[in-house]
Amino acid sequence: MKLVSSLTIFGMIFLQFHVSAHAEESKIALLSWGCMEEGSQIVVTGEIRNLSREALTPVVIVVYRSITGSMVTHSREVPVFNPLQGGQASPIELRIPNRRDIASCELTLQDPTSGKIYTAVKQDLPFELRDGLGDVRKGKSIFNSKGVCNACHGYRGQIDQIPDITASQVAKLNPKPHDLTPPKT
Repeated sequence: MKLVSSLTIFGMIFLQFHVSAHAEESKIALLSWGCMEEGSQIVVTGEIRNLSREALTPVVIVVYRSITGSMVTHSREVPVFNPLQGGQASPIELRIPNRRDIASCELTLQDPTSGKIYTAVKQDLPFELRDGLGDVRKGKSIFNSKGVCNACHGYRGQIDQIPDITASQVAKLNPKPHDLTPPKT
């Protein structure tokens, strides 16, 4: 894998990798691909090419993993051009909601009939997007100490547990701070 570009546009961080496959190794080449955070979504885009003379129906599978490497979710799509004729290229695009615990994307091109894997690649999201995501202890520590969120929102987000030292100032706020505890179902 070779890094082609890394850029930030309007708050979107995009890394694109260029992967080439040889005709002897695979019938499908992954010409380019990238995994990026785009607002409230994780978007995987790229382009594939059928290197054979026959029509193929590859499936694009993306597994999204956490910092610890466990699978968070996955998505599966067929290319825009399906079947993909011999020599034809097709764009690919998969979108999922950004759950903020996704640290990497693993893309696989597979033959749905035989199960043969044409290519498999992995890309980590930029470190600043995944640093400490999903770390409950770290979030609780920030909320109740240096972030002083608890001064207005209460200990553990419970509005009825505001410290006495800030209660009179919080009472004057308009709008009032929200109770951040999960709603009871």
